[in-house]
Amino acid sequence: MTIKINEIERLTLDNGVRPSQSFQTWDASLAYKKDRDAKWEYELKASNLLDIDARVNNSAGNISVFSSETFIQPRFITFRVIYTL
Repeated sequence: MTIKINEIERLTLDNGVRPSQSFQTWDASLAYKKDRDAKWEYELKASNLLDIDARVNNSAGNISVFSSETFIQPRFITFRVIYTL
């Protein structure tokens, strides 16, 4: 059995003027294969384990105000059955 957490993504934005902003998403998978020669493999995959809806970025200056929002795909869980010929 293989358990792995992969694609832990951490994004840090720093422009030197305002405090830096961090953003993190987690993806994981759990796989089972009886032995190396087994033809069947079962896998459970999940994305966005933290269930983050959106990333918001706000800033303000002397003249302007800026706000942006990036929407993220919701938590998604799949079960896969793989047969190797």
